[in-house]
Amino acid sequence: MIGFAIWLTQAILYSIPWAIFYSKDKNWLNLSLRTLSLLIILTLPPLGYFFWLNPLASSGVLFPKLGWPGLGLTAVLMLLFVCMTHSKNKIVLIIPTMVLLITAILANLIYFPTSPPKDWVAINTKLGGTPANIFEIPNRESQLISLAQKALDQNDKVIIFPENIALDWLPGTQFQWQDLNQQAQQKGTTIILGTQQDLKDGSSNNILILLGQGTGSIYPARQPMPIGLWQPWKTETDNRHWNLPGKFNLQSQETGYLICYEQIVPWPILSLFLQAPYPTVIISAANQWFAMPSGYLKQSNHMEALARLFGVATMTAVNS
Repeated sequence: MIGFAIWLTQAILYSIPWAIFYSKDKNWLNLSLRTLSLLIILTLPPLGYFFWLNPLASSGVLFPKLGWPGLGLTAVLMLLFVCMTHSKNKIVLIIPTMVLLITAILANLIYFPTSPPKDWVAINTKLGGTPANIFEIPNRESQLISLAQKALDQNDKVIIFPENIALDWLPGTQFQWQDLNQQAQQKGTTIILGTQQDLKDGSSNNILILLGQGTGSIYPARQPMPIGLWQPWKTETDNRHWNLPGKFNLQSQETGYLICYEQIVPWPILSLFLQAPYPTVIISAANQWFAMPSGYLKQSNHMEALARLFGVATMTAVNS
């Protein structure tokens, strides 16, 4: 019931800007300016961190590997469709529309997906949520360490685990990972582990910690899930970090990272491509033990579409 209420609230909030920008004046210039304004408002911060499944994500389907120009062409195509419904001289709009659609077909014909690095692996898990009995947590960590050890023995150089899979990064948890951390460091391997960093003020960070060659580097989520994790009216909340670039260099790859909710909203993804160097691979960590698989697919498809727009490989580790 709570999930439905959140969905309904999101749907209502998403509709409000469209209602505010509605006009009875249907001339092409008025329609174009209003539609373009809406697309910009719903894509850029702050709303770009909150509104799900942005329509501009379709640019990755239409114009793969064309990057920002592809995003612009998609916006133009949308404006043409909007204006065409109210235009008396449709032939004037049909010609540029056909040109853009032919361009989209050609872009897809010459597109070849980018493969992630061969010695990188994303490990999906089925460990559910936090155990009700805290005495089960060490056994859970042992299962994770066994999975990491297996990947390490197979000489994988980057091993990616799901969001918050290691739960709280407390001294006991750190001690359990200590031996494997040293092994990974000796072999030049990086283990990317989703966990929670508790802070002295009672708040926390939803983070990816890089063990082994990553030397304990920490990368927090820029926008944790509102209401579920980010509750700014509380002291005990996950913090947001809008000022972070969302990428780092790993094994000679410029690596963008997304943590769960960030996959479904546009700005955390698009902002990775604001300045060079652009990511050559995007890794994402998610934790979906509480949701149906179909729900996660919508989130993942949004990310995949925008990554396709820039011709970037993706790797996702999910806990279910």
